Amino acid sequence: MSLPNLQAEFAEAILLPPAASDAVSPIQHLRIYQHTILSHLIQALVDHYPLLTQLLGEDCFRAAANEYIKHYPSTSGNLQDYGEYFSVFLAEYSPAKHLPYLPEVARFEWERHRISFAADPAELNFSLLQKISPDQHHQLHLVLHPASCLMQCHYPILQIIDLCQDNKDSMYLLMIRREMSIALVSLSFSDYIFLSALYDNQSLAEALKAALHADANFQLNEKLSAWVQDKTIVDCYLSI
Repeated sequence: MSLPNLQAEFAEAILLPPAASDAVSPIQHLRIYQHTILSHLIQALVDHYPLLTQLLGEDCFRAAANEYIKHYPSTSGNLQDYGEYFSVFLAEYSPAKHLPYLPEVARFEWERHRISFAADPAELNFSLLQKISPDQHHQLHLVLHPASCLMQCHYPILQIIDLCQDNKDSMYLLMIRREMSIALVSLSFSDYIFLSALYDNQSLAEALKAALHADANFQLNEKLSAWVQDKTIVDCYLSI
């Protein structure tokens, strides 16, 4: 048997119940290791998704986590990387079909977890900004904080208790790490459109056009000043 095949059978034996693990013998030698691996993966999901754990109850969440592991085995040695696709899993998880907001809560929690470990930004090059003329706005690209995320929410994430009451008002959020804590900033639709365009690497001119289409009263100078000051925007560059 080749080493890759042996490794694949070993990984399968770890993740599957003992009765289905006859490929590696003796199975008794794997049970302690199997229990340890599964326990660590489940605990990682509990740690990454505290709101979901609270909503479902820990026993139900751990049962869902156990199923998730079967469909999405870990591919990294770092437990902080595990759980990215939990929102995708929950969308198809039949015991939770009657709770349609769970995938959105999962996406929110994963992004909050992700930005907790994102890199710190470099200092904004103000000298470059000062040299930009208005006719270069179609070339100017503004870079948002790397530890940030934009979300369009169909359920009121900020009022998590209301998630069970069929309140489906949309909201727009900027989730961003500031110092050592995660801040949640409520955005207007035009703010969300503008910042989303920047996330998509569109130029300042393109982002402004989209924001003005959403709200003709969008105030670029006022918004840019605030976002640079609070380090939502942390860099800029000119495209060729």
